[in-house]
Amino acid sequence: MSRARATALALVNWKGVFYERYQLDKRVTALEGANGAGKTTVMIAAYIVLLPDMSRLRFTNLGESAAIGGDRGIWGRLGEPTRPSYAAIELDLGEGQRVIAGVLLTRKAEPTLELTPFLISDLEPAVRLQDLLLLTTAEEEAVPELAELRTNIAAARASLQVFSSAKDYFAALFELGIGALRLSSDEDRSRLGDMLRTSMTGGISRAITTELRSFLLREQASIGDTLGRMRENLNACRRTRIEVSEAQLLEQEISGVYDAGQGMFAAALQATRERAHEEREAALRLAELASVARQALAEAQRASETLEAREQELTEQLNQQRAALELLREQTRLSESHEALRAIQRDVEQERTAATLQVDQARARKQNAASEREAQKKAREVAQQNQERAALGLADLQAGLDELHRRSSAYRKAQRLLAEVAALSDAPAPSAEELPARLEQVRGRLAEIDAQRLARERTITLAAQRQQEWGTALELLEALGRSSAPEGAYETACEALRQLDRREQALSDKPALTERLGEHRRLADRQQAAHKAGAALGLTPGPGALAQLETSLNAADREIEALEAQKLALAEERRRVNGERALVREKLTKAQADLGKHRRLLQRVERITASAGPFAPTREAVISLRDSLSSERQELKSALHATTQTREQLLHDANHLEGSGGQFSAELLKLRDELDGELLGNRFEELDVKAAARLEALLGPLTQAIVVDDVAEATERLRGKPRELSELRLVAAGTDLELLNQQANENSGDLYVNEGPALRVTRRPERPTLGRKAREARIEDLRREAVTLGEELEKRQARLRGVTTALGEIDQLLPDAELLEQGDPAQHQSQLQVEEQQLQKDEQALDQSIVELASRLNDTRARATRQRSLLSEAFLLEAENHAEKAAELATELGHLDQAQSELARLKSPRERLSALLESLRVPPPSTEDLARFEAEQSALGTERDRHFTLLEALTQLSQELPALAWEDAERSLQNREQVAPALEEQHQRARAAVEAAEQQVSSAEAAWEEATTELQRTEAELGAIVAHSDRLTHELASSGVPADLTPERATEQLAELRATAERLTLEERELLARRGAGTERVRQLGQDLAKIEREHAAALAAAEPAAARWQALRDHAERALVLHSGESSEHDAPRTALELAAEARSRAELLQDRLSVARGGDALAQEVAEQELDDDDAFLALWLRVREWLARRVPAQVAQVDDPLLALERLRGHLTVLEQRLGHQEADLRGASEDIARGIEVQLRRAKAQVRRLNQNLDGVSFGSIAGIRVELRRAAQMEPVLRALAEGSAQELLFQSSLPTEEALSEILRRYGGGRSGGGRVLDYREYLELVVEVQRKADGSWEPANPTRLSTGEAIGVGAALMMVVLAEWERDANLLRARRGPGSLRFLFLDEANRLSQDNLGSLFDLCESLDLQLLIAAPEVARADGNTTYRLIRKVTEDGREEVIVSGRRALSAEPAPVPVVPTVTEPTQGSLFQN
Repeated sequence: MSRARATALALVNWKGVFYERYQLDKRVTALEGANGAGKTTVMIAAYIVLLPDMSRLRFTNLGESAAIGGDRGIWGRLGEPTRPSYAAIELDLGEGQRVIAGVLLTRKAEPTLELTPFLISDLEPAVRLQDLLLLTTAEEEAVPELAELRTNIAAARASLQVFSSAKDYFAALFELGIGALRLSSDEDRSRLGDMLRTSMTGGISRAITTELRSFLLREQASIGDTLGRMRENLNACRRTRIEVSEAQLLEQEISGVYDAGQGMFAAALQATRERAHEEREAALRLAELASVARQALAEAQRASETLEAREQELTEQLNQQRAALELLREQTRLSESHEALRAIQRDVEQERTAATLQVDQARARKQNAASEREAQKKAREVAQQNQERAALGLADLQAGLDELHRRSSAYRKAQRLLAEVAALSDAPAPSAEELPARLEQVRGRLAEIDAQRLARERTITLAAQRQQEWGTALELLEALGRSSAPEGAYETACEALRQLDRREQALSDKPALTERLGEHRRLADRQQAAHKAGAALGLTPGPGALAQLETSLNAADREIEALEAQKLALAEERRRVNGERALVREKLTKAQADLGKHRRLLQRVERITASAGPFAPTREAVISLRDSLSSERQELKSALHATTQTREQLLHDANHLEGSGGQFSAELLKLRDELDGELLGNRFEELDVKAAARLEALLGPLTQAIVVDDVAEATERLRGKPRELSELRLVAAGTDLELLNQQANENSGDLYVNEGPALRVTRRPERPTLGRKAREARIEDLRREAVTLGEELEKRQARLRGVTTALGEIDQLLPDAELLEQGDPAQHQSQLQVEEQQLQKDEQALDQSIVELASRLNDTRARATRQRSLLSEAFLLEAENHAEKAAELATELGHLDQAQSELARLKSPRERLSALLESLRVPPPSTEDLARFEAEQSALGTERDRHFTLLEALTQLSQELPALAWEDAERSLQNREQVAPALEEQHQRARAAVEAAEQQVSSAEAAWEEATTELQRTEAELGAIVAHSDRLTHELASSGVPADLTPERATEQLAELRATAERLTLEERELLARRGAGTERVRQLGQDLAKIEREHAAALAAAEPAAARWQALRDHAERALVLHSGESSEHDAPRTALELAAEARSRAELLQDRLSVARGGDALAQEVAEQELDDDDAFLALWLRVREWLARRVPAQVAQVDDPLLALERLRGHLTVLEQRLGHQEADLRGASEDIARGIEVQLRRAKAQVRRLNQNLDGVSFGSIAGIRVELRRAAQMEPVLRALAEGSAQELLFQSSLPTEEALSEILRRYGGGRSGGGRVLDYREYLELVVEVQRKADGSWEPANPTRLSTGEAIGVGAALMMVVLAEWERDANLLRARRGPGSLRFLFLDEANRLSQDNLGSLFDLCESLDLQLLIAAPEVARADGNTTYRLIRKVTEDGREEVIVSGRRALSAEPAPVPVVPTVTEPTQGSLFQN
């Protein structure tokens, strides 16, 4: 394939050059000459033709060290200033096609230049450049103007294209096949400029080291654009946030002022209402309290009377208890006095019991003795019978002898006993007939003597004891200060003890007396006050005062009852009128509420009309409108939902396009990474939009293809792996897709591509996404559409809020639609007001009557209260003089104190005397009586002995009584002494037996006698004891002391009586205290009743004005249409009028504070401060002023309504819209730093693929000692943390911090995460994340080493750089071939090398060889160029003519090769072939 070549370079009107044409070698054209000869000027002219863009032209001026001049190093190099200058390159496109690309340089005001690029085509081969670029006449040659140039070209029958912009010029070069790129963007032109500048300024060697990244990898502005776009979004967010803040501030100010003002007015309004309500309730409450107070007073009076009756009852009980206590004390003293008698009686009873026991024992012994005697008698009879039977054997003689002996003995014994009886008794010896009687007489006398002896013995003992006790008692009586004769000692002692007992009893009454003294003293004060109060009421103290007071009080009560009846009648009438008025006022309130509600309904209708249009104020129309608005709201919601989804989809598509580098699915990107390939669509990032549309249509499905090194290997790797994509296209690296262009035809916007058996027809997309520019344009379109949809969303949301508000208004309107249909209720309200006013007059008249009657009633009640309060003290008017009684009691207590001391001193003798009191009742026997008692006792003992002996003699005598008749037994015995011995012996035995029996009988008789005697003695003693006991019992019975009243029982009864008395006394004291409290309560209740009645009258007088003020304020607020704002308030909770008034003043202060800080509220705040808020109307007027201020404060574009509440609602709606917009904008910024990191990663991946393709193109390049060239790509370790921070969002807060400019934010990110200290822009340059190292392989050892210029020769360094530039240029050209509308020649490969004086002949030879192999034209300049084969060299010499003009002399030579030089082994990159266009 032929390639465009530069055949000649022409300069017209340059400094020192009028016209010069340089024949350009197809390989190396060298310029040599001294410094300043013009070598650089020639190269600049060629440079300008290749890149006529002033923004990218900067050269070193003559005499300058750097291109710092305003003319960018060109102005001073031009020639005649009055004529234009030209630079032109003649190009050979092959097949006889010849084109001249040139630039017209026109000087403007220094140092401004104007460049006009042009193309001359359709030239005949014979036409010379000189003929076109010069005006030739016979006399001279001149530089033509543009018009003259046109004339010349037209004369040559050629075509001239003059371009108004460099963009069109580059596009024409591209379409002709001269340019490798279309250069439609600044980026493309910068790429070409960088390449030309690098080659011209001698930077090829530098480019392969320090500037390799900038040279090989082009700068991507998309990341910066992304950041810029994000910054714009951020600025939009900030602006919106400012609007939100302003709206929030405005809403806060208005809300605060409205809340404070509305709260102030509501509190003031409700304070007035509550004041009227409280006054009315206070009057009713005081009336109820007065009734309750009257009942309480009556109950207290009844309780006081009950207490008085109970007091009297207690007094009687207490007196009875005191009398009983006195009697019991007396009985106790008597009981103590007779205790000694009781002790004696107890002893006597014990003796009686013992004596009775002895008598019983004696009787038992007597009975035993009698039984023994009878038994012995029977034994004796048996013995006698035995004797008689023994005597039967004797003759009558023996019997006679025995009888005579017995009788003789018995007679002698009887005579002896008679003599003893006669000796012992004063009477003569008894006869046999007298003997039994005499025996009984002696026995009775003996018992009597024993009883007398026992009594006398006890009398002697008692007499001695009584004498001792008598003496002790008299001593004790004297100790008590009493002396008396013995006969009156008992009475004196009893009187002394009774006197001491009375004193002691009086001392027991001392606490009561002390209490009575205190009570009398208290009563004395009360009595004095009662006398004073009675005197004030006209009462005279004394009997009858109580009756007089009760009569007066009854009269007052009757008068009060009559007045209360009248008052109740008036109150009932007033309640009736008040009830009627309440009904009327309720109707009036309802009518007023209906009127306010009707007005609010009209306002609501107006608001609904403003949102939904006019409608009839009927229920049917409202319901129909509601249905219509509900449907519209539903439609709006659906539309909002659809629009929102569409907008979100647009933003999603835009973000996806921006983040993924095209319309590539995530699965496709994942497969690309797995296959280590490259998306074919990413190969065309630098297309302009127009070319992108055609190429996208041309490629068709291949835009989604992945370029891989080995299709078979990639297919094998994909086999068996699950994937979401149903279709995947793989393209082998190096596949020539230009065949598509060759097989494609375009017609009417459609592209017809022959794909083997099928013909694909693809329409050129209107919005292509292939290439960065097209994608950015598409992203911009998508975001523009999203913005448009966002605005539409805001409008629909505003409409939706309006419709929703209207529906809310309708929902509130519907319940009262009937009221709206009924019309204005003002007339009905007027009628009710007239009726209410009449009832008010009637009520006022009744109130006046009630007040007057209440005044009379109060006076009467006050008098009755005073009388009733005195009634509890009235008993003091008739009572004894308590002051005198108190004095008496004080004196008595003094005596009691003395008595208490005396009793303490006499306590011991008193107690002992009380124990010996009975011993003084009867004087004790005297000493003579005691001696007599003892003599009598001795005589009685003697007499008893005598009578006892007599009794024994008489007893024996009675046993021997028959023997007294046997006087002749002695004589008969003497005559019969010669009884036979046998009879005597028998008789003797029998007699011995009889005698033994007689002895036994005698012993038994003796025992019986002894038992009888003992029985008589014990019976006598028992009789004496019984007689003594009877005397003691009679003495105790006659003392008057109850028999069962023991000292213990008396003590217990005394304690019970004292406890009862103390209980009654305590109850009496409590009763007195309660009665005093009750009296005080009656008095207090009377005062309270009077106070309540006065307060009730005052409350009635204050209730009506408060109600009138409330009604007036309510009417005013209703007319001002602000009543609802005061009624619908947070103050609806129950609060007092004072609290509400304080709240109103507090809210006024708050209103002043909020107005003072609100914008434009200073004047109103000052007005609030100066306002005297002393009445209700002042609050209303202030609220109206605040509402006017609020209406002016709300922006007109937000709400043009009079109601500040509605305006505030609309303002809040506007704030909601702004907040939603802010939310959307902030949502657009989410993941901003992640997008930047993602973009950098995409660029890094592309750079990696590009380096891989470059290495493939460099494969096999060798020249001189260089066997190979490659580029190593590494990730910069320092920048990895920065990329992670961007990817993880750590740097986002810095990136979008409002206080930091973008550059400073980037610098801070670099410093914080990468350790860099400057150049924050490096963060957005993906090249900073890479390190590129060019390595060369030496033929000598085959090792790879970094291409360090210090270790490379100049030729090697230039060769390595040129090789890199050419493979890049070949890459551009290969990608651009698909973009041309027609097939053209290979693009021009033309580079510069200035100051090449270091090139040796060998180096230059190597460079020539490289240019040959790379099909490269090179223009070099040096003071002297080494002689080398195969190059064209021009020598430039600058001279000054005689007339002072500078002139450059040019001479050229061409060196021909003596023999063909060996061709270095290089890859064929001059002409792309099928299968090698896209290499990785």
